[in-house]
Amino acid sequence: EVYRYAKRCDFQQVSNARGCPMGCDYCTVHLVAGNKIRNRPTNDVITELSQRGLLNGDKNDTTFFTADNFGKPEDIELLKRLEVVLDGREFHWLAQVGIDALYNQEFLKLANRIGNATLGVGIESPFREGLAAFKKGIRGKSPEEAFSIVKDFSRITTMALLMVGFDFEPTSVFEDMNRFVRQLQPDGVYLSILT
Repeated sequence: EVYRYAKRCDFQQVSNARGCPMGCDYCTVHLVAGNKIRNRPTNDVITELSQRGLLNGDKNDTTFFTADNFGKPEDIELLKRLEVVLDGREFHWLAQVGIDALYNQEFLKLANRIGNATLGVGIESPFREGLAAFKKGIRGKSPEEAFSIVKDFSRITTMALLMVGFDFEPTSVFEDMNRFVRQLQPDGVYLSILT
């Protein structure tokens, strides 16, 4: 029944992990799914992808890996297995990643070889100091540099995941956000409103 409903979506959700250790104050994932990452066995994920017909090379099927921090060693192992199973067939997929994943050359090279990847990068805001108060730490990583690194990989597109509505934002938030997006040059932007 769930699979029949899922076929009406623009992408097919596949759960490969749950939980998030980040604990950002504005996010509910760690409250709902726990603050410890629980990875699903790779064989189970591959079996589900196969049973749902998502490994057949159909360019109209896009798989969304629902892990909140894709790019961990377990995810790299999943991608390695997928590369073997796909054996050159098309596979369209997307995942949410932290900025660290964009600095991981092994992850990016593998994602690029599999291809047709969209990486949603949770950077939330150009106001780093304000985000630190909400426990969102990018720990010295430069979003601008990270997005420029990905430009070297022709089969990966990026989506900047941004938010507005923080108390620390200046009244010029939309102008500042526009400048920030132009500096990042992502392939797409997803803007959430914090309520």
